[in-house]
Amino acid sequence: MDFVIPAGSAANLPKEQVDKIVELAVEKSIFVRLMNARQQYIEIVNEGTIPVLGASDLDKVYRIDTTTDITTLTENAFDIQSPDLQPIELGTYMYLKKKQVAQYPELKLDTLFREKIASAMARTSDKISLVGDTDAAGATNPVNVANGIATIAASGVLNASTAVTYTTSDSTSLINAVVEAESNIGLYGDTEHLDDLIIFASETLYASAKKSANKDYIGYSTEDYAALGLKKVVHLDGIPVIKRRDLTGEQAVLCNLKGAFSGYYGRLEIDVEHKAGRRSDLLVLTFWYDFKWALLNASSKAQGIVKISKSAS
Repeated sequence: MDFVIPAGSAANLPKEQVDKIVELAVEKSIFVRLMNARQQYIEIVNEGTIPVLGASDLDKVYRIDTTTDITTLTENAFDIQSPDLQPIELGTYMYLKKKQVAQYPELKLDTLFREKIASAMARTSDKISLVGDTDAAGATNPVNVANGIATIAASGVLNASTAVTYTTSDSTSLINAVVEAESNIGLYGDTEHLDDLIIFASETLYASAKKSANKDYIGYSTEDYAALGLKKVVHLDGIPVIKRRDLTGEQAVLCNLKGAFSGYYGRLEIDVEHKAGRRSDLLVLTFWYDFKWALLNASSKAQGIVKISKSAS
């Protein structure tokens, strides 16, 4: 990314301060880190298109010693979604008193400022990617920027995979549910895709995963998750379970991360204006973000993603 500070503002907010904010934001965002590692965090100039190779196309390889013209058979084509990624402008603001920063160096107010802004950016990106809902009310609500994976997984209109339910809140039942969910997403749940599979779980489901947990039970383990630098993460059938507060009830989403794409415009802007009446600087931060799920079938329904939840009693 490139970052811009308006002309004349460098004295108020050094460029290195802006760079640190963005570095922290990427570091703090679960989704951005996972997508960036797969080169699926994309800088967009105007609008982005994502080539989508549907599951059925993966099998369009033929024996051709029996035909004189392979083009008479069905093409192994990319399904191009256009336009797809269209980052939306998001913003936040803060008043910062430079005198306080200078007077109380032991409080490290400049560091706290960076942390607060970076955390806000990261949390918003994660919230859009997970529980975004284009039907959410509120003109200024960032959640309605895009449909997140939990919204897609729960929708029979948006998702091709059948949801999985279980009846007992314990690790054994959840392992069985995860195995069923892997089967429901077809080839995207095959063993060779294990490194791309992840489960995002509500606090309640995460607690259920640890309830009556037996380390000797096949399919349950606690291991480090190197991709996010996390220690002792619950794994079900070899898949890491990441707890997210934005998910409510007893539910989770199993997904193949090859389908998760996000886009951004290449400039994060921080405008600085001195407010004499408040004896402080007004800092307005603007950034752009969008999220899309790119594994789609011929009917434009999502693949490689499935909801797991406890059935209603």
